[in-house]
Amino acid sequence: MLETHPRRGVVRFESFEVDLRAGEVRKHGHRIRLQDQPFRILQALLEYPGEVVTREELQRQIWPSDTFVDFDRGLNNAVKRLREAVGDSAEHPRFIETLPRRGYRFIGTVTPVPAVPSASAEFGQTDPAPLAPVQQSTRTGLGDKLPLLGFGRWLPWAAALVVVMGFGGILWFVRPAPKIPEPRLAVTPLTASRDFEGNPSFSPDGNQVAFFRQEKSQNGSHIYVKLIGTGGPPLRITTGPALDYSPAWSPDGRYIAFLRDLSSGQKTAVLLIPALGGPERKIAEVFPSSLTCTELTWSPYGNSLVISDRNSPKEPAGLFLLAIDTGEKRRLTSPPSAAISSWSGDSCPSLSPDGRTLTFRRRVDASGDLYLLAVSNDLKVIGEGKRIELGNHSADAPVWTEDGLEIIFWDSMHQAGLWRIDVSGSASRSNEPQPLVALGENASNASISRRGHRLAYTSFSAHYSIWRIAALGGSKTRDEKSAGSVNGNTPFIYSTRDDSAPEFSPDGKRIAFMANRSGYWEIWVCDSDGSNPVQLTSFHGAYVTNPRWSPDGGRIAFDSDAEGKQFDIWVINASGGKPKRMTTDPANDGNPSWSGDGRWIYFDSARTGEQQVWKIPEAGGDAIQVTRDGGFAPLESPDGKFIYYTKALFNTSVWRFPVEGGQATKLIENLSELRNLVIVSKGIYFVPLQGTALGPSIEFLDFATNHTQHIASFGKPLSSGLAVSPDGRWILYTQDERGSELRLVENFH
Repeated sequence: MLETHPRRGVVRFESFEVDLRAGEVRKHGHRIRLQDQPFRILQALLEYPGEVVTREELQRQIWPSDTFVDFDRGLNNAVKRLREAVGDSAEHPRFIETLPRRGYRFIGTVTPVPAVPSASAEFGQTDPAPLAPVQQSTRTGLGDKLPLLGFGRWLPWAAALVVVMGFGGILWFVRPAPKIPEPRLAVTPLTASRDFEGNPSFSPDGNQVAFFRQEKSQNGSHIYVKLIGTGGPPLRITTGPALDYSPAWSPDGRYIAFLRDLSSGQKTAVLLIPALGGPERKIAEVFPSSLTCTELTWSPYGNSLVISDRNSPKEPAGLFLLAIDTGEKRRLTSPPSAAISSWSGDSCPSLSPDGRTLTFRRRVDASGDLYLLAVSNDLKVIGEGKRIELGNHSADAPVWTEDGLEIIFWDSMHQAGLWRIDVSGSASRSNEPQPLVALGENASNASISRRGHRLAYTSFSAHYSIWRIAALGGSKTRDEKSAGSVNGNTPFIYSTRDDSAPEFSPDGKRIAFMANRSGYWEIWVCDSDGSNPVQLTSFHGAYVTNPRWSPDGGRIAFDSDAEGKQFDIWVINASGGKPKRMTTDPANDGNPSWSGDGRWIYFDSARTGEQQVWKIPEAGGDAIQVTRDGGFAPLESPDGKFIYYTKALFNTSVWRFPVEGGQATKLIENLSELRNLVIVSKGIYFVPLQGTALGPSIEFLDFATNHTQHIASFGKPLSSGLAVSPDGRWILYTQDERGSELRLVENFH
């Protein structure tokens, strides 16, 4: 039967252009981020438009034969992401038609586009007539007749090689010319500091930026003010050992409001300070919500602030109007209570330039949604909030552009970097998120001036490696030096990518950890000396975290969002194979661990409206609630008598609850984060929120004496993951090579 040769150039359908060779999709000239698997499905459909591409053919081409994954679910998820990216619907398809139990068919009109600009076009002469739509073909099946799909997994590397080799000529001739080129952005360092910086905020005239800086030699952070265009150092306006962050200028430019973590760890203070420094004034106390964005925005008249707060720790965060003079609060939003956790609810408020629309981030599950809320001049709510469709994006730190037509947000989960989306409602403008490509994937947390066409943002970098030191009573001889020590410069498990969350096997012979060495976060396993790393899972895009060994060393439990936005508990054989999904509740289920007898898997979930500890049979079945007073990251004691858990993800406390029931007891206050905790028979190894004068530290709480003993201090931040070998000799910890600086964009429109 007649066949056509697969096309390898640029094709168009409606407003989309697809470069089949470079692996790029653009709409109206703007590049759309599309993961590898959804793109390869689109590629297969476009190469044979109007024909059925079976599910079996897609599976053979997209997943290698040695891949351990639930193909049906993976294919369904990839097609769903593809439809979200191109704005299609399974119920009312414009492009991708589903043929139940058979496969998919591309039903849109596909037109080839010349891949190389002609000389006449380059010199402004009349363009040739557009090519006619591609004729459909008849074929017997895909099989080995899609050489480009077999080559598809190498497309990102090939595209990168073209960029490197281009330098002047090659890249111009292989890229499709965008219809609406991204404006040229002049990016310059604003601070060029080696310390950790964030939360930039412009003064009303656009000539100064307030921000927080955390010096590497200190535990706290402070508010600084930088005058743009000067080479001098920024002015520090706050003092003390606390964490100061989230600065916001008053409309008249005289004051800066900011947040400060209180020593109790439960609440955060809202303070006011003159922009040039001076006496501070506390306005109110709130329950902390987020460190990923500026949590304050001023009312147009400067007499109040919009803040994120909650009436109690057990409620989701909402937005409130805080009066500057009286400290009184008036509720603005009431988020759903479907999922209660330290990140759920409403936060990151930003008021439009005309003061009539409030945008904010709402989190019910792990991802963030973007909402718009109409308000009056005195910030009274008009109507209900409107959710903005972002496709497969997660929104964080939204801010308005100077003209009030668009919102810039940071995708902190799925597709890194800063994105812009039109919210004007104009039919002539694209209403899909577009990336600010020139700023790179490390751009986050933007601020936009009301005058001067300026944008400031945080350029963030981090690299995680796993290190090893001797535990109490462990070896302090030659072995420690070879494995890496506190003052050494060689990590124990490391790569050019990120490695974290280590976990010893019960026999101490292997170590499980999470890493993005393949380009995606997956579970890996290596020998006890850090050698012979092997990738265990192959989800290719989902988040895969928190590995925990079963008591017999035969299986590893972990959590992942492979089946959608929510996280579930999964189990995989330690030697590899197909992972088994253990939970299916719409709520987030995470942080698994095993009971000592291997009969149960503990985890945390907000399926009842509050984050609690649960357990399920190791073979699967109904979940049973364990705690009633809140709980995260459960761990059973070595003797099987107690369940240890925390009350939040970060800056939290450690509690103990008898397995047979009884009263819960608090043991540790101000734990840095839930993964930095190990229970052994004699006590608890943990990383406190506040370290020593030498930096972050590891401590040990002795059960016999109830006293805390110092183990080690570190000159660099510690990230997520602490483990102790079964023989008690070694401690594994995750060290954070973290940094950030503020950058300035001039002529931003």
